[in-house]
Amino acid sequence: MRLPIAVLLMLPVASVACATEIQGKWGIGVGVFNYRSEVSLLRGHSPRTAWLLDFGFHQSGSSGAQDPLLPKSLWPGPSSGTAVELGPRARSFTRPESDFSPYVDVFVHGSWSGAQSPGPTRYEMWAARAGVAFGLEYFLPRWHCSLAAHSDLMTFSYERQRWRTAGLGRTLETWQSVQRADLGISPGLALRVYF
Repeated sequence: MRLPIAVLLMLPVASVACATEIQGKWGIGVGVFNYRSEVSLLRGHSPRTAWLLDFGFHQSGSSGAQDPLLPKSLWPGPSSGTAVELGPRARSFTRPESDFSPYVDVFVHGSWSGAQSPGPTRYEMWAARAGVAFGLEYFLPRWHCSLAAHSDLMTFSYERQRWRTAGLGRTLETWQSVQRADLGISPGLALRVYF
C-alpha cells in the first residue's frame, strides 16, 4: 500500500516525459503478453521519428505422450515448429510533445518458419511482409521508459510454402505461393526502455 502512495506523492515533482526526449537515444522494446517473443532495437532519429529493427521468434511443440483412448494407428505423435521474423520499421509520433503520444509505423519484414510433423513430413515457409501499424505510447515520467498498446493495421505479404515428404524410397515435394492482404487489429502491449 505504501508504494502506490509514494508514487502518487512523487507525481507533482516528476519531470514531463515525451517522445521528443528519445531524439539521439537508443532503446529496447519487448512485447508483453503477446503470442510470440518480440524484441525491437530503437533509435530516436528526430523529435518526431524513430527507426526500429524488429526481431520475432516463436517455438512450439507437442509432447510425445499418447492419449490412452486414441488407437496407436491414429496417434499423430510429437511435432515441433519454429518461426523467425526480422525487419526494419519507421515510426512517426503524431503528438511528440505529449507524454501520451499516438504513432504510426511503416514496416517491411522477412520471415522463415518450419515445422516437423511425425514421420517424414516437413513444412517450410519463406515470406516477405510490409504494412502499416499504429500504437499509443505512454512515456513514464523520470523513468526513461514507456508502455505502449500496439497493433498492425494493414499488411501485405508474399509467402512461398514447401511440403516435403519422404517415404518408400522417394521424396515428394510440393510448392505453393500465397499473396495475402490483411486488414484488422491484433493488439499487444510493449514495454520500451530508452538510454
